[in-house]
Amino acid sequence: MAINSPLFESGQWYLGGSGRCEAPNGCGSFNSANGILYKDAIETYGFGQHEPIIAVIDDGFDIEHQDLVNQLWTCPPDGNNGACEPGTHGFSYWYNSPNPPFYHSTYTAIHGTAVASIIGAENNDVGMIGMCPNCRLMILHSHHNQIDMPEGGVSGYSAVEQAIYFAVNNGARVINISDSWSISPELNLGVSQAIQYATDNNVLIVVAGGNSVR
Repeated sequence: MAINSPLFESGQWYLGGSGRCEAPNGCGSFNSANGILYKDAIETYGFGQHEPIIAVIDDGFDIEHQDLVNQLWTCPPDGNNGACEPGTHGFSYWYNSPNPPFYHSTYTAIHGTAVASIIGAENNDVGMIGMCPNCRLMILHSHHNQIDMPEGGVSGYSAVEQAIYFAVNNGARVINISDSWSISPELNLGVSQAIQYATDNNVLIVVAGGNSVR
């Protein structure tokens, strides 16, 4: 299996590309369980035959981006028994809608687009390649404030809580939350209960570890 994405060699050093790392304190790379680089593992074993669903909870996505447009999860025709709107790709809690846009009108869609691309960008002749290009990306838009929020919308912890339930009920195997905040059962019981619900349903939740080099 070949890696075709042009930015792999020039910029994705963390997956084994030859591009130079610019971090001031040095860089690492993601190795597989037996210590081989991502590139070598893909070329040896391929991407596999499955298309697991990864839900990405973030504050803005451009779902027409070249790395994402063909990678999106789609709600099936039966709507998963009412859990989603058939033909849609996720949900915006800010707009209280399953339809685009999945970003705030005055807030760029950079972060969520980048996170989703790192996870599952397509292996093609443009852009970068994701860690799991055979995965389907469920887009869950959760903005962090309430300024100019449309009627019916929710933000912050309430949006994250609802997004977790949405992801689990629609078949996500992994939920990614690349944000920097902490919760406590005393202050954020709803989010804590949603996380427990995901765990009880064998769904893995991955959260940010911070932006500092460790």
